[in-house]
Amino acid sequence: MPQTTGGSHFIKLAIAVVIAMVISPIIFQAVSSANSTGKITGTLATIVNLIPLFYFLGVAILAVADVYTHLR
Repeated sequence: MPQTTGGSHFIKLAIAVVIAMVISPIIFQAVSSANSTGKITGTLATIVNLIPLFYFLGVAILAVADVYTHLR
């Protein structure tokens, strides 16, 4: 498997993060749709509202971990 250079690796990571951010409105729409049905109550309503937060945290942690492992 060929070794990728730092520049091409950074570009691939940036493209992956941009794609993840482009997908984020779909997640917001799904959460708002789930909240508007009225079938979600109690603790589940709170957890559903945290899904976008965990999505963004996951993208950020994966990007930082990838940069850390690549620079190491």
